[in-house]
Amino acid sequence: FTTKKYAHIANLNLSENRLSNCDEEEVFIPNGISPNGDGVNDYFEIVIPYSKKTSSQIELIILDQTSRIVYHKKDYENDWDGTYLGNGSRLEQGTYFYQLIINNQENRSGWILIRY
Repeated sequence: FTTKKYAHIANLNLSENRLSNCDEEEVFIPNGISPNGDGVNDYFEIVIPYSKKTSSQIELIILDQTSRIVYHKKDYENDWDGTYLGNGSRLEQGTYFYQLIINNQENRSGWILIRY
């Protein structure tokens, strides 16, 4: 892996989230996006190791704080930009929760912060 830097989002310093000398089997999931159109952190980009990527199917579910599904895609391609799946409108800034399913067997979950 190469080093990947992330911009500052609100008061969070995401530039410290770096990939270098990490385990080749490690999945990297960012904890924030800033989909403001500046080309930096505009998408929820999950880094899948090459060994898993060649045959992986990635399912992503994003929920709001009331557990309402705001985004769901079975073949996720790092293209979620903080918009509501139903109509493409921008979601409000704040904390959301994700569930990531890799190859129908490896489950990951956590939170993601959206700041514009």
